[in-house]
Amino acid sequence: MIGKLLLRIAALLTAAVLLLYALPAVPAEAEQLVPAFPCLIITTENGSGAELVKDDGYVNAQITLYGTDGSVISDTGQIKVRGNSTAKAAKKPYTVKFDTKQDVEGMGAAKKWILLANAFDPTFLRNDAILTLAEQLGLAYTPAHCFS
Repeated sequence: MIGKLLLRIAALLTAAVLLLYALPAVPAEAEQLVPAFPCLIITTENGSGAELVKDDGYVNAQITLYGTDGSVISDTGQIKVRGNSTAKAAKKPYTVKFDTKQDVEGMGAAKKWILLANAFDPTFLRNDAILTLAEQLGLAYTPAHCFS
């Protein structure tokens, strides 16, 4: 019985190795691939990986954004948890402040950007639907937005 088990394990390992060799190699220009969604990397000043809480206020950070158009924004700035009830949710909303104005995803240059979590919206569509409607109606002071 143990012999059959060892044969099966050996067969699985052989299949895994053959599969790995059959996969195409990663192209040298992989670093230049454009993401399908914006990719935001934030490293806080203490870099401990500890979860931010509302009481922390603004925390210094290094912010890097890989855009869907191939652009890369890298700047220093600050980040904080925003909201009241949503600040206690598992998925938190954040305010990101760059040190210099940045054009994020073609929405115009600004220092302050809001990352909404839609923590209490199971559809994740409420904010996007209303902001899109307001934009189409031409309502004044409608903020630019990007749904990802």
